[in-house]
Amino acid sequence: MRPTSSPPSTAESLAPLPGLPRRRLSLRVGLSTAFVLMVLGTASILCTVLFVQMRGIMRQDIRERIGDIAGLAALTLDGDLHAQVTGPADENTDAFRTLKARLQAVKASAPDLRFAYTIKRTSPDAFAFWIDAETDASGTKVGDPVTTVTALVQDAFERPRRQMVEPEFYSDEWGTWQSAYSPIYARDGRLEAIVGVDISAAKIAASERAALMVLFIVAVLITVPVALLGLLLSSRIVRPLNELEEAMARVRELNLDQNVALESRFREIVRMRDAVNAMKSGLRSFSKYVPTELVRELIREGNEATLGGRRAELTIFFSDIEGFTTLAEATTPEGLAADLADYFALMTGTILEAGGTVDKYIGDAVMAFWGAPSPRPDHAVSAVRTALLLRRKLDALNVDRVREGRPPINTRIGLATGEVIVGNFGYENRLNYTVMGDTVNLASRLEGLNKYVGTAALTNEATARATADTVVSRLLGTVAVKGKKEGVRIYEPLAAGADAVPLAPRVEAWNAAVERYLARDFEAALPTFEAWLAVEPDDEPAARLADQCRAFVAEPPGPEWTGTVIMDAK
Repeated sequence: MRPTSSPPSTAESLAPLPGLPRRRLSLRVGLSTAFVLMVLGTASILCTVLFVQMRGIMRQDIRERIGDIAGLAALTLDGDLHAQVTGPADENTDAFRTLKARLQAVKASAPDLRFAYTIKRTSPDAFAFWIDAETDASGTKVGDPVTTVTALVQDAFERPRRQMVEPEFYSDEWGTWQSAYSPIYARDGRLEAIVGVDISAAKIAASERAALMVLFIVAVLITVPVALLGLLLSSRIVRPLNELEEAMARVRELNLDQNVALESRFREIVRMRDAVNAMKSGLRSFSKYVPTELVRELIREGNEATLGGRRAELTIFFSDIEGFTTLAEATTPEGLAADLADYFALMTGTILEAGGTVDKYIGDAVMAFWGAPSPRPDHAVSAVRTALLLRRKLDALNVDRVREGRPPINTRIGLATGEVIVGNFGYENRLNYTVMGDTVNLASRLEGLNKYVGTAALTNEATARATADTVVSRLLGTVAVKGKKEGVRIYEPLAAGADAVPLAPRVEAWNAAVERYLARDFEAALPTFEAWLAVEPDDEPAARLADQCRAFVAEPPGPEWTGTVIMDAK
């Protein structure tokens, strides 16, 4: 017996929400969605069937065409001339060159062709390449063995026919191919060799993709107007969804005053309306505990930011433009703004590409760090390599500026590796992701110290130790920066990677001389500084240390001398 009625579905058994219409349609069975999906499904099936048929026709055409090319190639090759090439020693003979030229002519006449070559049978089970149309390293030599021997190649020597085409693609060490072969006969009727031609399977696939794209465009041209008709019929669904979109945009801006009051016959839309109204109610309560501006920023960014930091070892970077005041006075305000834009683009882009985090711009200065927010063990190496790269880029930039009659931009850089506090700092309505600690202050002081030492970049000892395997850095002494009583060793990074190799012996001798200088052995240290000056007469650190050694040799310092230079200025 047939039942008189069907049991209610889960959706139908749901109790209607109070105060709302009882009859509602499911959005999943909306007219527009069903209509568009039906059209898309039909178009997809039609395209698939047509593509399969078209691909079969295209591949048959390719097999016929490549077979004709192989037959043409066999006709152009003289079997008796081919027999004159007996081994690699004959690659410089006229016979070899004539055969190769004819193969190259065949290849040039068919742009899709990738390889053209001949194959000889060297033993019952072995075959070798003989003449190859290639002129570069991808070609084969006379006698190179054929490592991938298909059944058709063997059949070509057993039962030679005018032309033969591989029934399917095959792969060898050079790639995947569709190949054809044709026999080459001597005048006495003897089978001398076979000629082979290859078309790349990738090229065939590209042609098939182009055909598929044409079918896709046709399908789109059919589908779009039908889909538009479906969208027109679904306007009763679109209107309430647009209202919900506008309501959620107001929520994003924390405009929480009014609830959404739309009505719809679709249950899902009504539930979305209720969810938006509930979200507005919750945010109104939340905004009573947290400032509205902070809530608005969190909603806009989609992240949850909290105050706090963590200890981590990072490498801190400070840079500053040398003589910025002079540069500003020599440039118009518009020109200065353009110069700074180019300068900051170069600095920031290079730092970001090297995995650094740009913290802030302080006037013409840049502060950055490596190792946070994502930890990286090579933070010191990356920072020093970036500093050296920036110097090279600025040198190239200055060549163009000088040629254009503009003053150069020279930058001083300070790098320090050590423990810092990194995280979100500020107060509850304003956060800044930054770093704090003595290492930050030291990096800033090292940047300023370049002016007094006569260098373009300085690092602390921790940075020099962390980069010792890849970077050559020379020790310049010990300095107590402003605000500190104890001295720190300062280093100048000179080169990294392959560029560091030729400098390594000189720098090793230099560092040993500085150690002798700090140990008060001035007479032993002086020759190294003088030798450095003989190669680089304008080197300020070498000149300064040489002068001090001479002065201390003439009049030794008192017992309180430790070699530490006390800096009173930043």
